[in-house]
Amino acid sequence: MAEPHSSKWFKNYEAAETLAVSVRTIKGWMRYVTKRKALGAVRNGKQWRIPRPDNIHFWEAETRQRFAALGVQLKSSQDSELEKLGQQNDKYKLESDRVFLALCLKASTQGAVTSQTREAILYLWQAAFSALHGAFANGRGRPSREQQEQCLDIFKAKLSPELLSHWPDDEIFKKVRQARTLKALEKIREGLDYALGVRDVEQTGQKPTAENLRPLLHKDIMQQINDSGEELQLKFIDMREPQNGLPLRTFRKRYPKKQDRQRQIVNEAYGIRETLPGAEESPDTGKTPVRGSSHGSSC
Repeated sequence: MAEPHSSKWFKNYEAAETLAVSVRTIKGWMRYVTKRKALGAVRNGKQWRIPRPDNIHFWEAETRQRFAALGVQLKSSQDSELEKLGQQNDKYKLESDRVFLALCLKASTQGAVTSQTREAILYLWQAAFSALHGAFANGRGRPSREQQEQCLDIFKAKLSPELLSHWPDDEIFKKVRQARTLKALEKIREGLDYALGVRDVEQTGQKPTAENLRPLLHKDIMQQINDSGEELQLKFIDMREPQNGLPLRTFRKRYPKKQDRQRQIVNEAYGIRETLPGAEESPDTGKTPVRGSSHGSSC
């Protein structure tokens, strides 16, 4: 049974909650003279204990100042809570980004990406992330890949036929799960981003030059997610800075000018096709194709 608040001693867990640290940290500080003084601890028999402050907020402010004088900068309660939430979300971030990228890959095989398709992608991505978070929120450690796949299979079984048509197949998931880190997954996203940019440019009858492609490409996956929901944001006031693609220097570094390398990026993004969907149909020029030596032609 915990002592009532009328107790003259400030419990270690209360001090830890007030300073946004762990109880273990408070106990560790008690071993050092300077940090005991910073906490205001006094001797009580064989123990060091903190007298209950008359005003907890004043005690917190003064204690933080004393620790700052010792060179120990304590995080605010808000920053500590945000860090904890971030650590929890990191367990699902990689799988969440895999799902988003797989949805985009699926959409890229279905022709032009419409506003309805973007809306479906965002809905499925957010709902899948919520399902993953809800399934493992009370667990310890990082969920295994098998557990995450089982969770997504259960989620998939609940989708309507319309939404199910946007759900990636196993082959696409196999591709994105080859990436074991966010950095490796970002490489796949960059390739898809470039391939979609090439397709968009060629469908308007333009050449895929740096000038035409650069405004269509995204810095990272979060920028692409934001831009995917741009039409959904029109009903609100969008305070984000305008997304104007990549800086030219970043574009040239990320996508070398050599044609073989660009073709390789496009092929890697789609995995199967040698060219972009719909882009292999070149206009009829009326010229007879030049036959190679394998066709038995002679010059």
